[in-house]
Amino acid sequence: PTTSSPTSSPTTTSPTTSSPTFSPTSTRSPTTSPTTSSPTITRSPTTSPTTTSPTASPTGRVPGYYPSGVQLDVPEATITAGGWTICYDQPYTHQTTAADLTQCSSLGTFVLMGAKSSSGASNLTLLAAGASANALATTASLTIAILENGAYWYNYPGYSLGFAESSQISISGYFDNYNLYSGCSQRLNWLLYPTLGGYRAGCTTDLHSGAAGATWRKLIYTSTAEPTSSPTSTRSPTTSPTTSSPTITRSPTTSPTTTS
Repeated sequence: PTTSSPTSSPTTTSPTTSSPTFSPTSTRSPTTSPTTSSPTITRSPTTSPTTTSPTASPTGRVPGYYPSGVQLDVPEATITAGGWTICYDQPYTHQTTAADLTQCSSLGTFVLMGAKSSSGASNLTLLAAGASANALATTASLTIAILENGAYWYNYPGYSLGFAESSQISISGYFDNYNLYSGCSQRLNWLLYPTLGGYRAGCTTDLHSGAAGATWRKLIYTSTAEPTSSPTSTRSPTTSPTTSSPTITRSPTTSPTTTS
């Protein structure tokens, strides 16, 4: 018998196995990166603090003439025109007392002390001015005077009172002996001793007696004006500073889009 060989070998189709594709086949929409907009800060206008200057009342100021420190050779007309009224005018031989000082203090918030060479003199040889409560305050040192409005004052009960251009004084024998013969022009001293007047007006001393003491004059002026540092003046209401909190306006933030 004739055996015919198969004409064709069986065709075996190997199974087609596609390797898994791990790349997503899905189409991603473009991913928008998170947009974080910097906040836009809109500030409301800030009102600057408004401070109103004090409105001075008729007594809410210093006198028109109010010099700082010891002054020399000042016309009396300048003093009276500057808002001062005489309270005490006596010869140097007169006994100045604590009661005289108290009376002048009660008549004005400021005092001006000085001396002139005679009742007819038109100029004061020297003077100084200050707040009554400070210039005429009693002191407790025989060597140190207290600063008030540029001059140094002292009022040692039972001894003497006065002023100088520096804080150094030397009260011995009841009167100030410091710089008697040099650098003496800016020193005034009146005794508070029960039986004596005097004592010095600048470089002129020994004015507690004699013809010179009877001619030279001791002067105290007062003023009712108030110190500017003591606010008796009427202040307009002060607007407190207005600081508005910043208003933060944020632009819309696009959330990131992630496609599975």
